[in-house]
Amino acid sequence: MKSDYGWSELIDLCDTLVNQTDAIEQILDVDRAIWMLAYNNVLVNLDSYIGAFTQNYYLYRDDHGRFNPVVWDLNESFGRFSMTGTGNLFNTTAKQQMSHLLNSNDPDFPLVQKLLGVPLYKRMYLAHVKTILLENFDNESYYTTGLALQNAIKEAVQADNNKFYTYANFISNLTQDVTGSPGPGGGTTPGITNLMDGRSNYLLAQSDLTKTEPTISNITPSNASPALQETITITAEVTNANTVYLGYRSRVDAPFVRIQMLDDGAHQDGAANDGIYGAAITVDNESMQYYIYAENADIGLFDPRRAEHEYHLITATTTNPTVGDLVINEFMASNSNAQPDQDGEYDDWIELYNNSDNPIDLGGYFLSDDVSDLTRWTFPAGTVINGKGYLIIWADSDEDQDGLHANFKLSAAAESIVLSDASGVIQDHISYVDQVTDISFGRYPNGTGNFQSMEPTFQAENMISTSILPEWADTPALMAFPNPTAGSFRLEMEPMPAGTHLVVIRDLVGQVVFQEMINGTQEIDTATWPAGLYWVRVDQAVLKLTVVR
Repeated sequence: MKSDYGWSELIDLCDTLVNQTDAIEQILDVDRAIWMLAYNNVLVNLDSYIGAFTQNYYLYRDDHGRFNPVVWDLNESFGRFSMTGTGNLFNTTAKQQMSHLLNSNDPDFPLVQKLLGVPLYKRMYLAHVKTILLENFDNESYYTTGLALQNAIKEAVQADNNKFYTYANFISNLTQDVTGSPGPGGGTTPGITNLMDGRSNYLLAQSDLTKTEPTISNITPSNASPALQETITITAEVTNANTVYLGYRSRVDAPFVRIQMLDDGAHQDGAANDGIYGAAITVDNESMQYYIYAENADIGLFDPRRAEHEYHLITATTTNPTVGDLVINEFMASNSNAQPDQDGEYDDWIELYNNSDNPIDLGGYFLSDDVSDLTRWTFPAGTVINGKGYLIIWADSDEDQDGLHANFKLSAAAESIVLSDASGVIQDHISYVDQVTDISFGRYPNGTGNFQSMEPTFQAENMISTSILPEWADTPALMAFPNPTAGSFRLEMEPMPAGTHLVVIRDLVGQVVFQEMINGTQEIDTATWPAGLYWVRVDQAVLKLTVVR
């Protein structure tokens, strides 16, 4: 116990799980928890929540008030640990045949008992178990992966003088049991393929997993490129299902909202009872994610199968407002030592500029980091920006401080900043990625130009430092062909700068999926990337890329 806070929320989580399970989705990412339980079970990872000590996972509480389980300490998965909490699995056969519903009736394991006691969650759990088996073990692709990993590290293992096992154990254990092993606790370490081939065959023969699952096909949004705030209908052809749901969200860090899809002829789904299901959503962000889940009385199916981890994408068509009198002029999303606020704190900041000669009353205007919530923070009454003047707003989620402090922070990885007037009309909007600590992003020329990285010019005219930007960066153009892409794209720069340049491609949550030095035109493979929106950056030039499936 290293913290003085957070305990009441943890107690509330435990109490809700046991006594109000129907409300658990409000404070727990249930799908993530079900994935963890399915993963631990299939891989016979008993040194985890499902084993004797119900341990080895973190709980991270996100900005939406939900706990997210994070697995760790996986060195005794694949049957290395034998204690289930109700007995020991002493041999490989017992581990191969461990129940896929282990501890589901045991009140000492409420995360298993209570979640799998809800029919919807149990069917989702079975769908995830089946996905893990079919994608990795039934087709034996895991052996190829294991062999590649073994080859990648074998020289380091051989040179390690502190390893528990011998090098021969390490090489042989991909396929063969290691008996009387010197590892933690002694005992037998099952050969991975020996364990998992038998386990996959055993589980896929269980009645829960042999029941006919639904089919989902022909998923179609009524408008593939809708405008912001447009209401669209998503339809899908579904068979062998009693109930069909659409899960959707407007932000990649937000919980999915689950609504029922209907085959009643009233949701752009054709005729009633024709196997076409539909549901309507409003597109309130540039990028929205969704999946479909269908179930019958026995088992469910997700599309994509790895949902909610993977999802389909809708990319809205947007137009940036014409540069007018009032603009977002400069901002810093990672302020370590560049500019303190009035209390000496180094927080994110946003600078507005008035291009006109006349003062503008900002009372009732809005500033937001979320285009689905334009009214997130309201300028106090009496806030005025003078003609040709600058105004700083600290994005530090600390409204109790003196001055203008918004109720949100900026992400350096990827975010939007939206300025709206008192009627909710967008006055200016910037989406950005990959910000550098203590380097700002601002308009050049000041007040009217495109956004570029620069040395911060806090409450002053924006200037470009040659130490920040290459000579060609004031008029860069990146081009990707084709865009959207399904398999690969050709990246070109015009005008072509001399020398090599760093290409960094990130997904919407800021994770780097590609990073390489290039010199000229480059063909980049996207075949293994999930469908979605990506940001391609070459030096200071940025391109939005859409990957489709």
